[in-house]
Amino acid sequence: MPDIELTTAGDEKATKLHIMAIETCLLKARQDIDKEKVKKQLEIEHRIMEEQKVLYWLCEGFERFLRLQAYCPQLLFVKGDIDLSRPLVTIVGTRNPDEYGMEVSKRLAFALAKAKVTVVSGGALGIDTCAHEGALEAQGKTIAILGNGIARPHPAQNKELFERILGSGGALISEYPLLAKPFKWHFPERNRLLSAISDAVIVVQAGKKSGALITAQFAKRLGKPLFAVPADIWFEKSLGCLELLRDGAIALVHPKDLSVVESLAFLEKANVEWPSPRYRQFGTSNPWAKIGEAQEEAPVDSKVYNVLLRRPLAIDELVVSTGLSVPEIQAELFTLEVKGLVRRMPSAKFCASPHDPSKFFGKEDGVDD
Repeated sequence: MPDIELTTAGDEKATKLHIMAIETCLLKARQDIDKEKVKKQLEIEHRIMEEQKVLYWLCEGFERFLRLQAYCPQLLFVKGDIDLSRPLVTIVGTRNPDEYGMEVSKRLAFALAKAKVTVVSGGALGIDTCAHEGALEAQGKTIAILGNGIARPHPAQNKELFERILGSGGALISEYPLLAKPFKWHFPERNRLLSAISDAVIVVQAGKKSGALITAQFAKRLGKPLFAVPADIWFEKSLGCLELLRDGAIALVHPKDLSVVESLAFLEKANVEWPSPRYRQFGTSNPWAKIGEAQEEAPVDSKVYNVLLRRPLAIDELVVSTGLSVPEIQAELFTLEVKGLVRRMPSAKFCASPHDPSKFFGKEDGVDD
């Protein structure tokens, strides 16, 4: 991959593009362009660039972005070490995955990072966060391409994650000025970069209207290998992936499936850590049960159980969500596990089990234990 053109806050050409980026953000937010206001913001952002070692990336000669044609970015902001000598794989999906989606995303990123592949994602909650976390657990490199300014971490919950990405030799990249807010239209725009920069794109879990499908659409346009993870055909967050598979995306059930991509062919013979198929261990919540119904029918009065009905959590996260002490939570978890209402996941998190599947199925549905 060719070298990229990085430069500092003092670069004249990049500074002009920086001003254009600030003005574009103001226009899209339907705000008037006040030259003094723009000048002041530029001065502040230049100071932040120097303090936080943020660089300009002039993109006009970067071949992968040139393939975006009219959508090619002119300038990006980069914080951290952007090493493009390794293969890059983008992993994306819903912000609200089930535990299956979370585990697949994390384990997939872990396996790829162990194989010296850089994991790229969007820094959002859900699948993105799991992908970054998996790469970091493998002590590998990961890049977050953001839909907001680098100096304005979003989501706020991931501030510490972004710091760990930088500390591990990864990078944060954004098309937007450092102080730009996370406007909703930024994220569809950002998704084209997630596709363009990588050797392959994987959609782990996505509903029918997921933004991850925009990333997939750009992958198709650019001729990038597009993979989708098969999943539960009755789960709403699977519908986007199922549609991609119908339309020709490659089914990904093992990291070695990526070896059909030329730059990732080495994965075929790589020692990749991946679970063997067996009885499903993730305890996925019943997709027919709405949270409200489940809470109304809950067989126990438990803060821990009610929180776990929403999403899987680790003990330290349960402390924050419930306000209970660690010993209190451990005692409740033990009771709930004995009753079969909670399961321990491989990731050290706990998830609620469907407490009475028969309430959501008719006799003809044939519920299996």
